[in-house]
Amino acid sequence: MTQQWAGRRVTAARTLVAGWLPMQCGRCPRVVDGSEPWVVGHIKSRALHPELMWEPSNWQPEHRACSDKSAQAAVIEKARAEGAALERAGAFFPAEQGDESPRTFPSLSPGPDSGAWDLDVRLTWAHHVENAPEWLAPFLEVPGDASPPLAMTPVHDTAVGSYGPQAVEWIESRRQITLRWWQRLAIVRQLEHDAAGRLCWPVVVESAPRRAGKSERLRSLALWRMEHGGDLFEPDQIIVHMGRALDIVREVQQRAWSWCEAQEWEVTRGNGKEAVTHPNGARWLAKAMHAAYGFDVHLGLADECWDVDPGAISEGIEPATLDRESAQLVLTSTSHRRATSLMKRRISSALAGFDGRTLLLLWGITPDADIFDQEVWRAASPYWTEERRSMIAAKLLEAQEGSPELDDPDPVGSWAHQYLNRWDLVVRRQQRGEPVVSDERWRDLVEDVPFAEPDAAAIESWFEAGVSAALAWR
Repeated sequence: MTQQWAGRRVTAARTLVAGWLPMQCGRCPRVVDGSEPWVVGHIKSRALHPELMWEPSNWQPEHRACSDKSAQAAVIEKARAEGAALERAGAFFPAEQGDESPRTFPSLSPGPDSGAWDLDVRLTWAHHVENAPEWLAPFLEVPGDASPPLAMTPVHDTAVGSYGPQAVEWIESRRQITLRWWQRLAIVRQLEHDAAGRLCWPVVVESAPRRAGKSERLRSLALWRMEHGGDLFEPDQIIVHMGRALDIVREVQQRAWSWCEAQEWEVTRGNGKEAVTHPNGARWLAKAMHAAYGFDVHLGLADECWDVDPGAISEGIEPATLDRESAQLVLTSTSHRRATSLMKRRISSALAGFDGRTLLLLWGITPDADIFDQEVWRAASPYWTEERRSMIAAKLLEAQEGSPELDDPDPVGSWAHQYLNRWDLVVRRQQRGEPVVSDERWRDLVEDVPFAEPDAAAIESWFEAGVSAALAWR
Protein backbone atom coordinates (compact mmCIF):
# COMPACT_ATOMS: atom_id res chain seq x y z
CA MET A 1 0.00 0.00 0.00
CA THR A 2 1.12 3.53 -0.73
CA GLN A 3 2.02 5.60 2.30
CA GLN A 4 -1.14 7.30 3.52
CA TRP A 5 -1.80 11.04 3.33
CA ALA A 6 -1.72 11.69 7.07
CA GLY A 7 0.38 12.78 10.01
CA ARG A 8 3.01 15.47 10.37
CA ARG A 9 3.87 15.53 6.69
CA VAL A 10 0.33 16.68 5.93
CA THR A 11 0.68 19.38 8.59
CA ALA A 12 3.92 20.51 6.93
CA ALA A 13 2.24 20.49 3.51
CA ARG A 14 -0.62 22.59 4.84
CA THR A 15 1.87 25.08 6.32
CA LEU A 16 3.62 25.39 2.97
CA VAL A 17 0.43 25.83 0.95
CA ALA A 18 -0.87 28.37 3.49
CA GLY A 19 1.98 30.59 2.37
CA TRP A 20 0.54 30.62 -1.17
CA LEU A 21 -2.79 32.08 -0.04
CA PRO A 22 -4.81 33.83 -1.26
CA MET A 23 -5.06 31.58 -4.30
CA GLN A 24 -7.86 30.27 -6.50
CA CYS A 25 -9.47 27.04 -5.33
CA GLY A 26 -8.44 24.03 -7.40
CA ARG A 27 -12.10 23.00 -7.79
CA CYS A 28 -14.05 26.25 -8.08
CA PRO A 29 -13.50 29.82 -9.33
CA ARG A 30 -13.52 31.31 -5.84
CA VAL A 31 -10.39 32.27 -3.94
CA VAL A 32 -9.11 30.32 -0.93
CA ASP A 33 -8.05 32.96 1.59
CA GLY A 34 -8.19 31.01 4.86
CA SER A 35 -11.47 32.54 6.00
CA GLU A 36 -13.28 29.21 5.60
CA PRO A 37 -12.17 25.56 5.97
CA TRP A 38 -9.74 24.42 3.28
CA VAL A 39 -7.52 21.44 2.52
CA VAL A 40 -4.42 20.63 0.51
CA GLY A 41 -5.68 19.02 -2.70
CA HIS A 42 -3.86 17.22 -5.49
CA ILE A 43 -3.85 18.35 -9.11
CA LYS A 44 -3.27 14.75 -10.16
CA SER A 45 -5.09 12.35 -7.86
CA ARG A 46 -3.23 10.31 -5.29
CA ALA A 47 -4.96 7.16 -6.54
CA LEU A 48 -3.73 7.46 -10.11
CA HIS A 49 -0.41 9.14 -9.31
CA PRO A 50 0.77 8.04 -5.86
CA GLU A 51 4.32 8.98 -6.80
CA LEU A 52 3.20 12.65 -6.81
CA MET A 53 1.50 12.52 -3.41
CA TRP A 54 4.27 14.44 -1.64
CA GLU A 55 5.32 16.59 -4.60
CA PRO A 56 4.54 20.28 -3.80
CA SER A 57 4.10 21.10 -7.49
CA ASN A 58 1.13 18.72 -7.46
CA TRP A 59 -0.55 20.48 -4.52
CA GLN A 60 -3.30 23.07 -4.66
CA PRO A 61 -5.55 24.73 -2.06
CA GLU A 62 -9.19 23.65 -2.16
CA HIS A 63 -12.22 24.68 -0.13
CA ARG A 64 -13.16 21.69 2.02
CA ALA A 65 -16.73 21.85 0.76
CA CYS A 66 -15.49 21.76 -2.83
CA SER A 67 -13.19 18.84 -2.06
CA ASP A 68 -15.98 16.92 -0.32
CA LYS A 69 -18.41 17.46 -3.16
CA SER A 70 -15.98 16.27 -5.80
CA ALA A 71 -17.25 13.27 -7.70
CA GLN A 72 -14.34 12.77 -10.03
CA ALA A 73 -13.78 9.30 -11.37
CA ALA A 74 -10.30 9.27 -9.83
CA VAL A 75 -11.77 9.61 -6.36
CA ILE A 76 -14.18 6.74 -6.92
CA GLU A 77 -11.39 4.64 -8.40
CA LYS A 78 -9.26 5.43 -5.35
CA ALA A 79 -11.93 4.15 -2.97
CA ARG A 80 -12.39 0.95 -4.97
CA ALA A 81 -8.65 0.39 -5.37
CA GLU A 82 -7.98 0.88 -1.66
CA GLY A 83 -10.84 -1.40 -0.72
CA ALA A 84 -9.47 -4.15 -2.96
CA ALA A 85 -5.94 -3.62 -1.62
CA LEU A 86 -7.14 -3.80 1.97
CA GLU A 87 -9.02 -7.00 1.32
CA ARG A 88 -6.04 -8.57 -0.42
CA ALA A 89 -3.70 -7.55 2.39
CA GLY A 90 -6.12 -8.52 5.13
CA ALA A 91 -4.74 -5.55 7.04
CA PHE A 92 -7.94 -4.26 8.53
CA PHE A 93 -10.48 -7.05 8.25
CA PRO A 94 -10.49 -10.15 10.47
CA ALA A 95 -9.98 -13.42 8.62
CA GLU A 96 -13.20 -14.61 10.26
CA GLN A 97 -16.14 -12.60 11.55
CA GLY A 98 -15.95 -12.28 15.31
CA ASP A 99 -12.16 -12.50 15.41
CA GLU A 100 -11.22 -10.72 18.62
CA SER A 101 -7.51 -11.46 18.83
CA PRO A 102 -5.66 -8.43 20.22
CA ARG A 103 -3.86 -6.37 17.65
CA THR A 104 -1.68 -3.30 17.54
CA PHE A 105 -3.62 -0.41 16.06
CA PRO A 106 -1.75 2.71 14.91
CA SER A 107 -3.39 5.69 16.56
CA LEU A 108 -4.81 8.21 14.13
CA SER A 109 -5.69 10.56 16.95
CA PRO A 110 -4.53 14.12 16.29
CA GLY A 111 -1.68 15.32 18.46
CA PRO A 112 -0.74 18.84 19.50
CA ASP A 113 0.70 19.43 16.02
CA SER A 114 -2.45 18.28 14.25
CA GLY A 115 -3.29 21.59 12.61
CA ALA A 116 -7.01 20.87 13.00
CA TRP A 117 -7.66 20.41 16.70
CA ASP A 118 -5.29 21.54 19.43
CA LEU A 119 -5.66 18.50 21.67
CA ASP A 120 -4.08 17.64 24.97
CA VAL A 121 -1.87 14.59 24.51
CA ARG A 122 -3.65 12.97 27.47
CA LEU A 123 -6.69 12.46 25.25
CA THR A 124 -4.82 10.17 22.87
CA TRP A 125 -4.97 6.40 22.90
CA ALA A 126 -1.21 6.00 23.29
CA HIS A 127 -1.32 7.99 26.52
CA HIS A 128 -4.11 5.79 27.93
CA VAL A 129 -2.25 2.58 27.12
CA GLU A 130 0.95 3.87 28.69
CA ASN A 131 -0.66 5.22 31.86
CA ALA A 132 -3.57 2.84 32.50
CA PRO A 133 -4.20 1.76 36.09
CA GLU A 134 -4.26 -1.97 36.74
CA TRP A 135 -8.06 -2.21 36.78
CA LEU A 136 -8.40 -0.54 33.36
CA ALA A 137 -5.50 -2.16 31.49
CA PRO A 138 -7.36 -5.40 30.51
CA PHE A 139 -9.97 -3.33 28.66
CA LEU A 140 -7.39 -1.53 26.53
CA GLU A 141 -6.49 -4.55 24.40
CA VAL A 142 -8.09 -3.66 21.06
CA PRO A 143 -9.49 -6.78 19.31
CA GLY A 144 -9.39 -7.36 15.57
CA ASP A 145 -12.89 -6.03 14.94
CA ALA A 146 -12.52 -2.75 16.84
CA SER A 147 -10.77 0.62 16.87
CA PRO A 148 -9.72 2.80 19.82
CA PRO A 149 -11.40 6.16 20.39
CA LEU A 150 -10.20 9.27 18.64
CA ALA A 151 -10.26 11.10 21.99
CA MET A 152 -10.98 9.92 25.53
CA THR A 153 -10.76 11.83 28.80
CA PRO A 154 -8.04 10.58 31.18
CA VAL A 155 -8.93 8.47 34.20
CA HIS A 156 -10.44 10.66 36.90
CA ASP A 157 -7.99 11.98 39.50
CA THR A 158 -10.06 10.52 42.35
CA ALA A 159 -10.78 7.12 40.74
CA VAL A 160 -9.55 4.07 42.65
CA GLY A 161 -11.45 1.52 40.58
CA SER A 162 -14.56 0.90 38.50
CA TYR A 163 -17.84 -0.95 38.85
CA GLY A 164 -17.53 -1.59 35.11
CA PRO A 165 -16.09 -5.14 35.20
CA GLN A 166 -18.90 -6.41 37.44
CA ALA A 167 -21.46 -4.50 35.34
CA VAL A 168 -20.14 -6.14 32.15
CA GLU A 169 -20.26 -9.57 33.80
CA TRP A 170 -23.84 -8.98 35.02
CA ILE A 171 -25.04 -7.72 31.63
CA GLU A 172 -23.53 -10.56 29.64
CA SER A 173 -24.52 -13.36 32.03
CA ARG A 174 -28.03 -12.15 32.94
CA ARG A 175 -29.04 -10.89 29.51
CA GLN A 176 -27.21 -13.61 27.59
CA ILE A 177 -25.56 -11.18 25.19
CA THR A 178 -21.96 -10.39 24.26
CA LEU A 179 -21.06 -6.74 24.45
CA ARG A 180 -18.75 -5.27 21.85
CA TRP A 181 -15.29 -4.25 22.97
CA TRP A 182 -16.00 -0.53 22.83
CA GLN A 183 -19.21 -0.98 24.86
CA ARG A 184 -17.24 -2.72 27.60
CA LEU A 185 -14.61 0.02 27.57
CA ALA A 186 -17.26 2.75 27.75
CA ILE A 187 -19.03 1.05 30.68
CA VAL A 188 -15.79 0.61 32.61
CA ARG A 189 -14.82 4.25 32.08
CA GLN A 190 -18.28 5.57 32.95
CA LEU A 191 -18.46 3.61 36.19
CA GLU A 192 -15.15 4.79 37.68
CA HIS A 193 -15.60 5.39 41.41
CA ASP A 194 -13.70 7.07 44.22
CA ALA A 195 -12.54 5.68 47.57
CA ALA A 196 -16.01 6.27 49.05
CA GLY A 197 -17.65 4.25 46.26
CA ARG A 198 -19.21 7.28 44.55
CA LEU A 199 -19.14 7.56 40.75
CA CYS A 200 -16.59 10.09 39.53
CA TRP A 201 -18.26 11.38 36.35
CA PRO A 202 -21.49 13.43 36.62
CA VAL A 203 -21.61 13.86 32.83
CA VAL A 204 -20.70 11.43 30.04
CA VAL A 205 -20.50 12.71 26.46
CA GLU A 206 -20.37 9.82 24.00
CA SER A 207 -20.27 9.97 20.21
CA ALA A 208 -19.64 7.40 17.49
CA PRO A 209 -20.74 6.75 13.88
CA ARG A 210 -24.14 5.28 13.13
CA ARG A 211 -24.95 1.67 13.98
CA ALA A 212 -22.07 1.29 16.41
CA GLY A 213 -24.25 -0.11 19.20
CA LYS A 214 -24.98 2.98 21.30
CA SER A 215 -28.60 1.95 21.99
CA GLU A 216 -27.64 -1.45 23.40
CA ARG A 217 -25.12 0.20 25.70
CA LEU A 218 -27.75 2.59 27.07
CA ARG A 219 -30.27 -0.22 27.49
CA SER A 220 -27.82 -2.49 29.32
CA LEU A 221 -26.59 0.34 31.52
CA ALA A 222 -30.14 1.27 32.56
CA LEU A 223 -31.03 -2.31 33.49
CA TRP A 224 -27.84 -2.81 35.49
CA ARG A 225 -28.32 0.40 37.43
CA MET A 226 -31.93 -0.50 38.27
CA GLU A 227 -30.79 -3.87 39.60
CA HIS A 228 -28.29 -2.24 41.97
CA GLY A 229 -30.53 0.41 43.48
CA GLY A 230 -30.22 0.08 47.26
CA ASP A 231 -27.00 -1.90 46.82
CA LEU A 232 -24.35 0.26 45.15
CA PHE A 233 -26.67 3.23 44.82
CA GLU A 234 -29.53 4.96 46.58
CA PRO A 235 -32.80 3.00 46.76
CA ASP A 236 -35.69 3.88 44.42
CA GLN A 237 -33.45 4.81 41.50
CA ILE A 238 -35.09 6.93 38.80
CA ILE A 239 -33.76 6.68 35.26
CA VAL A 240 -35.14 9.26 32.86
CA HIS A 241 -34.52 8.42 29.22
CA MET A 242 -35.32 11.11 26.67
CA GLY A 243 -34.45 11.96 23.08
CA ARG A 244 -35.39 14.01 20.06
CA ALA A 245 -38.58 11.95 19.68
CA LEU A 246 -40.47 9.61 21.99
CA ASP A 247 -40.60 6.79 19.43
CA ILE A 248 -36.78 6.65 19.37
CA VAL A 249 -36.62 6.32 23.15
CA ARG A 250 -39.49 3.85 23.18
CA GLU A 251 -37.67 1.66 20.65
CA VAL A 252 -34.61 1.41 22.91
CA GLN A 253 -36.68 0.52 25.96
CA GLN A 254 -39.10 -1.77 24.13
CA ARG A 255 -36.33 -4.17 23.16
CA ALA A 256 -35.86 -4.89 26.88
CA TRP A 257 -39.54 -5.37 27.77
CA SER A 258 -39.75 -9.12 27.22
CA TRP A 259 -36.55 -9.69 29.21
CA CYS A 260 -37.83 -7.48 32.04
CA GLU A 261 -41.14 -9.35 32.21
CA ALA A 262 -39.24 -12.65 32.37
CA GLN A 263 -37.47 -11.25 35.46
CA GLU A 264 -40.91 -10.32 36.90
CA TRP A 265 -40.24 -6.61 36.53
CA GLU A 266 -43.32 -4.49 35.81
CA VAL A 267 -43.62 -3.07 32.27
CA THR A 268 -46.00 -0.20 31.44
CA ARG A 269 -46.71 0.16 27.72
CA GLY A 270 -49.16 3.09 27.66
CA ASN A 271 -48.38 5.70 25.02
CA GLY A 272 -46.42 8.48 26.71
CA LYS A 273 -46.32 6.48 29.96
CA GLU A 274 -43.78 3.84 28.96
CA ALA A 275 -41.86 2.64 32.00
CA VAL A 276 -40.13 -0.33 33.59
CA THR A 277 -40.32 -0.80 37.36
CA HIS A 278 -37.97 -3.08 39.31
CA PRO A 279 -39.23 -4.94 42.41
CA ASN A 280 -36.80 -2.80 44.46
CA GLY A 281 -38.66 0.36 43.38
CA ALA A 282 -36.25 1.54 40.67
CA ARG A 283 -37.96 3.03 37.59
CA TRP A 284 -36.88 3.55 33.98
CA LEU A 285 -39.05 6.21 32.35
CA ALA A 286 -39.22 6.92 28.60
CA LYS A 287 -39.94 10.58 27.92
CA ALA A 288 -40.18 12.96 24.98
CA MET A 289 -37.67 15.79 24.78
CA HIS A 290 -39.70 18.37 26.69
CA ALA A 291 -41.56 15.96 28.95
CA ALA A 292 -38.67 15.09 31.26
CA TYR A 293 -39.29 17.87 33.79
CA GLY A 294 -40.43 17.28 37.37
CA PHE A 295 -38.53 14.09 38.20
CA ASP A 296 -35.58 13.40 40.46
CA VAL A 297 -32.92 11.91 38.21
CA HIS A 298 -30.28 9.40 39.28
CA LEU A 299 -29.38 8.47 35.71
CA GLY A 300 -30.33 10.68 32.79
CA LEU A 301 -30.05 9.23 29.29
CA ALA A 302 -30.32 11.54 26.28
CA ASP A 303 -30.34 9.82 22.88
CA GLU A 304 -29.90 11.27 19.36
CA CYS A 305 -28.67 14.48 20.95
CA TRP A 306 -27.82 16.10 17.62
CA ASP A 307 -31.46 17.20 17.49
CA VAL A 308 -32.05 17.82 21.20
CA ASP A 309 -32.78 21.32 22.45
CA PRO A 310 -29.88 22.32 24.75
CA GLY A 311 -32.40 23.79 27.17
CA ALA A 312 -34.08 20.41 27.64
CA ILE A 313 -30.78 19.23 29.16
CA SER A 314 -29.48 22.32 30.96
CA GLU A 315 -32.90 23.34 32.30
CA GLY A 316 -34.66 19.98 32.44
CA ILE A 317 -32.62 16.88 33.25
CA GLU A 318 -29.29 18.23 34.49
CA PRO A 319 -30.64 20.29 37.43
CA ALA A 320 -32.69 17.23 38.49
CA THR A 321 -29.47 15.31 39.19
CA LEU A 322 -28.46 17.70 41.98
CA ASP A 323 -28.24 16.21 45.48
CA ARG A 324 -28.56 12.70 44.09
CA GLU A 325 -25.75 10.36 45.06
CA SER A 326 -23.65 9.18 42.09
CA ALA A 327 -26.03 10.80 39.63
CA GLN A 328 -24.99 10.73 35.99
CA LEU A 329 -26.13 12.34 32.75
CA VAL A 330 -25.26 10.48 29.54
CA LEU A 331 -25.42 12.39 26.24
CA THR A 332 -24.99 10.23 23.15
CA SER A 333 -25.26 10.99 19.45
CA THR A 334 -23.78 10.62 16.01
CA SER A 335 -22.87 13.85 14.24
CA HIS A 336 -25.32 15.55 11.90
CA ARG A 337 -24.99 18.56 9.61
CA ARG A 338 -28.05 20.13 11.28
CA ALA A 339 -26.88 19.46 14.82
CA THR A 340 -27.88 21.87 17.57
CA SER A 341 -25.23 23.43 19.78
CA LEU A 342 -25.71 20.83 22.53
CA MET A 343 -23.21 18.16 21.45
CA LYS A 344 -20.93 20.60 19.63
CA ARG A 345 -20.45 22.71 22.73
CA ARG A 346 -20.05 19.73 25.07
CA ILE A 347 -17.53 17.96 22.83
CA SER A 348 -15.55 21.16 22.19
CA SER A 349 -15.34 21.88 25.92
CA ALA A 350 -14.24 18.32 26.73
CA LEU A 351 -11.55 18.44 24.02
CA ALA A 352 -10.30 21.83 25.19
CA GLY A 353 -9.81 20.97 28.85
CA PHE A 354 -10.69 18.73 31.78
CA ASP A 355 -13.30 20.03 34.21
CA GLY A 356 -13.33 16.98 36.50
CA ARG A 357 -17.01 16.43 35.69
CA THR A 358 -17.19 15.39 32.05
CA LEU A 359 -16.03 12.10 30.54
CA LEU A 360 -15.61 12.26 26.76
CA LEU A 361 -15.73 9.08 24.66
CA LEU A 362 -15.33 10.06 21.00
CA TRP A 363 -14.96 7.83 17.95
CA GLY A 364 -14.77 9.66 14.64
CA ILE A 365 -12.47 11.75 12.48
CA THR A 366 -10.90 15.18 12.67
CA PRO A 367 -12.19 17.85 10.25
CA ASP A 368 -9.02 17.66 8.14
CA ALA A 369 -9.04 13.86 7.72
CA ASP A 370 -9.12 12.36 4.23
CA ILE A 371 -12.69 11.09 4.11
CA PHE A 372 -12.01 9.02 0.96
CA ASP A 373 -9.31 6.95 2.66
CA GLN A 374 -10.66 3.60 3.87
CA GLU A 375 -8.05 3.49 6.63
CA VAL A 376 -9.80 6.59 7.99
CA TRP A 377 -13.17 4.81 7.78
CA ARG A 378 -11.71 1.93 9.74
CA ALA A 379 -10.19 4.12 12.43
CA ALA A 380 -13.44 6.06 12.90
CA SER A 381 -15.50 2.94 13.62
CA PRO A 382 -15.48 1.44 17.13
CA TYR A 383 -16.86 -1.79 15.63
CA TRP A 384 -15.90 -3.04 12.18
CA THR A 385 -17.01 -5.70 9.72
CA GLU A 386 -16.70 -6.21 5.98
CA GLU A 387 -20.44 -5.56 5.74
CA ARG A 388 -19.93 -2.16 7.34
CA ARG A 389 -17.13 -1.29 4.90
CA SER A 390 -19.32 -2.24 1.93
CA MET A 391 -22.22 -0.18 3.22
CA ILE A 392 -20.06 2.91 3.83
CA ALA A 393 -18.56 2.60 0.34
CA ALA A 394 -21.99 2.21 -1.24
CA LYS A 395 -23.34 5.22 0.62
CA LEU A 396 -20.34 7.28 -0.48
CA LEU A 397 -20.91 6.44 -4.14
CA GLU A 398 -24.58 7.23 -3.73
CA ALA A 399 -23.70 10.62 -2.26
CA GLN A 400 -21.13 11.37 -4.96
CA GLU A 401 -23.42 10.46 -7.82
CA GLY A 402 -26.38 12.39 -6.45
CA SER A 403 -27.04 16.03 -7.17
CA PRO A 404 -27.08 18.57 -4.33
CA GLU A 405 -30.64 19.43 -3.28
CA LEU A 406 -32.08 22.31 -1.32
CA ASP A 407 -32.58 20.09 1.72
CA ASP A 408 -29.07 18.63 1.41
CA PRO A 409 -26.66 20.90 -0.47
CA ASP A 410 -23.65 18.76 0.51
CA PRO A 411 -24.46 15.02 0.22
CA VAL A 412 -20.84 13.92 0.72
CA GLY A 413 -20.51 16.12 3.79
CA SER A 414 -23.69 14.58 5.23
CA TRP A 415 -22.25 11.12 4.55
CA ALA A 416 -19.08 12.03 6.48
CA HIS A 417 -21.14 13.26 9.43
CA GLN A 418 -23.22 10.08 9.60
CA TYR A 419 -20.75 7.30 8.80
CA LEU A 420 -17.42 8.81 9.91
CA ASN A 421 -18.83 10.93 12.75
CA ARG A 422 -17.15 14.15 11.68
CA TRP A 423 -17.90 17.04 14.01
CA ASP A 424 -16.92 20.40 12.55
CA LEU A 425 -15.56 22.04 15.68
CA VAL A 426 -13.05 24.71 16.56
CA VAL A 427 -11.03 23.42 19.50
CA ARG A 428 -8.50 25.60 21.23
CA ARG A 429 -7.06 24.62 24.56
CA GLN A 430 -7.22 27.40 27.12
CA GLN A 431 -3.74 28.54 28.03
CA ARG A 432 -2.70 30.56 31.03
CA GLY A 433 -2.38 34.20 29.93
CA GLU A 434 0.35 36.72 30.56
CA PRO A 435 -0.14 39.02 33.59
CA VAL A 436 -1.32 42.51 32.69
CA VAL A 437 0.50 44.07 35.64
CA SER A 438 3.26 42.88 37.95
CA ASP A 439 2.49 41.54 41.42
CA GLU A 440 4.23 44.57 42.93
CA ARG A 441 2.16 47.03 40.91
CA TRP A 442 -1.02 45.16 41.78
CA ARG A 443 -0.21 45.44 45.49
CA ASP A 444 0.33 49.18 45.05
CA LEU A 445 -3.27 49.53 43.95
CA VAL A 446 -4.63 48.36 47.32
CA GLU A 447 -6.39 51.12 49.27
CA ASP A 448 -8.14 51.13 52.60
CA VAL A 449 -11.93 51.23 52.15
CA PRO A 450 -13.60 54.45 53.36
CA PHE A 451 -16.34 52.65 55.30
CA ALA A 452 -17.23 49.15 56.35
CA GLU A 453 -20.19 48.80 53.98
CA PRO A 454 -20.14 49.87 50.31
CA ASP A 455 -22.84 52.08 48.80
CA ALA A 456 -23.02 49.83 45.75
CA ALA A 457 -21.93 46.36 44.73
CA ALA A 458 -21.92 44.62 41.36
CA ILE A 459 -21.16 41.04 40.47
CA GLU A 460 -20.85 39.66 36.95
CA SER A 461 -20.44 36.01 35.96
CA TRP A 462 -19.62 34.66 32.53
CA PHE A 463 -20.47 30.95 32.78
CA GLU A 464 -17.37 28.85 33.52
CA ALA A 465 -14.94 31.53 32.29
CA GLY A 466 -14.88 33.51 35.54
CA VAL A 467 -16.52 35.97 37.90
CA SER A 468 -15.76 39.58 38.85
CA ALA A 469 -16.97 41.79 41.68
CA ALA A 470 -16.87 45.55 42.21
CA LEU A 471 -17.54 47.54 45.40
CA ALA A 472 -18.02 51.32 45.42
CA TRP A 473 -18.24 54.07 48.05
CA ARG A 474 -19.46 57.62 47.54
